[in-house]
Amino acid sequence: MASPYSSSLSVWLLLAALLPGLAWAKDVQTTQGQDERTLCLSALPNPDIQVSADTSQQPSMHLAPSATIPLLVGKDQVHGVYLGLTRAAFQLTVRISAREMALPGNRVCTSPIVQIALSFSQIDVTTASELALDRCAHEFVSSHELMHVHFHKEALNNTAASLQAELRKQYPPDFRKIESRASLQVKQEDASQLTAWRARELFSRLNTMHAQLDSPAEYAKAFDVCGGVIARLLPIRTRSGAKLAQGTVE
Repeated sequence: MASPYSSSLSVWLLLAALLPGLAWAKDVQTTQGQDERTLCLSALPNPDIQVSADTSQQPSMHLAPSATIPLLVGKDQVHGVYLGLTRAAFQLTVRISAREMALPGNRVCTSPIVQIALSFSQIDVTTASELALDRCAHEFVSSHELMHVHFHKEALNNTAASLQAELRKQYPPDFRKIESRASLQVKQEDASQLTAWRARELFSRLNTMHAQLDSPAEYAKAFDVCGGVIARLLPIRTRSGAKLAQGTVE
């Protein structure tokens, strides 16, 4: 009669024979991975991360009746009288590719290339046409709106700098990635979409100076400036009745 422990003993003997081989196979895989990574580091250049901001777009200047200005940003019910409005259309281009080195098993070693261009496709400054009758009033409102343009461009530069710093941290000089060739394009497309979302989120978060410019003090100033002519040209009855605004179109 066989011992009830004979099967277990056989399994342990088998494992004892196999374990050194398994450990050796793991060491071979580790060494192979390390060799491939070392080869990648020497064969491929460092990641290329370029984020640029083009602030050369000049604003288009427009006149429109004060009552129609809120309609430009979809506001049907308006409280106060609009003297001016600045709109900036944020635009970006994201290109993510990679330098590649072929590896066995239909795999590739990659070093990323990230190129992002931020700009404005259009900037529109609209002032109330009623103010064109007085040079002082028109220049006051135009100057205010052009400050919004300046803040938009400043936010664009800050977005580019912040995004580049983030990406260079994500892809340090020694970053290399080994992956299957079949998955490479899909991963690059996903990375492009995620990077575009992050650029828009950063621009929205950094583009915050407008609220400080459109302040109660500035509205009160519009009531008194140029000898009070704005209040005579438009139906402004109180110091908080004037509205100067900005908007971003994405």
